[in-house]
Amino acid sequence: MFGRNWKCGEASIVAVRYKHNTNVSSNAAQEFVADIRIGDANPIRMTLDGPTIATDFLPPGVGHIVSVLVDEKRGRAKFDKDDPRISFKQLRIDQKDRFDELAAQNNRPASTPTQHLPVFSAVSADALFGVLGLDPTQQQRVADQLRNAVEGHFEPGIATAEPAQRLAKLQTIRDLGLLEDAEYERQRKRILDDI
Repeated sequence: MFGRNWKCGEASIVAVRYKHNTNVSSNAAQEFVADIRIGDANPIRMTLDGPTIATDFLPPGVGHIVSVLVDEKRGRAKFDKDDPRISFKQLRIDQKDRFDELAAQNNRPASTPTQHLPVFSAVSADALFGVLGLDPTQQQRVADQLRNAVEGHFEPGIATAEPAQRLAKLQTIRDLGLLEDAEYERQRKRILDDI
């Protein structure tokens, strides 16, 4: 922006929430807490708003690292819209390229066991819910349904899928932010104990 001295930095997202806004699907309704590092300096914690005008913004989730622009003098930061890690268009391109790469291997012997690829592994639950335009009550209902499905799928003695597939599904659910680390480790141990 005019009159500002923006410096490039990297932000590690620490928390994401929706502001009190009736339009939950709006990017501007989201705010992010991030630890931001500029060069070799110690990281500083800042709050960023989702862009107000962004037709191609993939909201990062907790733990994601993205590029930001920082005005240290004014204590402000914003997402770097040129970062492909926060681009829906880039996500679609990457998914298409991965699909095309795997499809090009048709009629060749498989070198590794087949696994289901996690479609939304790069998308946080907040981003997914925001894209779907779900309000917090709807988000909770969907999250509860997914958790119930997971608990049923990973009960002891239920071996409907190979362990590698079960582990991949478990990782996908964790990547969506629907399982806490302790629950993830408990379910992972159950799968490995079944082997």
